[in-house]
Amino acid sequence: MLILQAARALFMELGYDAVSTRQIAKKVGLSQPAIYRHFVDKEDLYLAVLLDELNSIHKGLIQSISRVDSVREKLIEIAIYMLHIKTDTNIMLYDMAHNIDKDAQLILKEQFLSHMIAPIADVLREAQQSQMLRSLTTGGQDLTIASYLFLGMLRTNGTAKHAHMINQQAELIVSIFMDGLLKR
Repeated sequence: MLILQAARALFMELGYDAVSTRQIAKKVGLSQPAIYRHFVDKEDLYLAVLLDELNSIHKGLIQSISRVDSVREKLIEIAIYMLHIKTDTNIMLYDMAHNIDKDAQLILKEQFLSHMIAPIADVLREAQQSQMLRSLTTGGQDLTIASYLFLGMLRTNGTAKHAHMINQQAELIVSIFMDGLLKR
């Protein structure tokens, strides 16, 4: 849908606060009231954009993981994928916490956990089950925390521009991440 594409481009570049439905309508060549025929309000449109973005990222993560077998290779593929995408997850996370109502926050938090954190946690669980990782306790929560840590390491703000640089950066990040978690 053109409205979602235009809204995504503006929201991801400028953030929720800096974008108006008037700007989105202008970008797609519609009137502002036409936007409201499809979405209740700006927040509803933003929620649709974020859910669509999370679905897209999830598909990419699953495809990346399915190409390789080892835990290290899976994490490298996740890192390469995340370093290639143009979504500024910092803006997304900030807006999720500050610019949308509590019900939408709960929906997005659930989707963020299932679509971005869970695939990473599944790879780490695989490493833990094969006894590659040292013991992580507290009922599985540490896999989630470790997944957030790994994802946080991938927030590079586009410092690597070329594919070979992204691959090197991904391998370095995974090396730092894994070598600190490997059993000794």
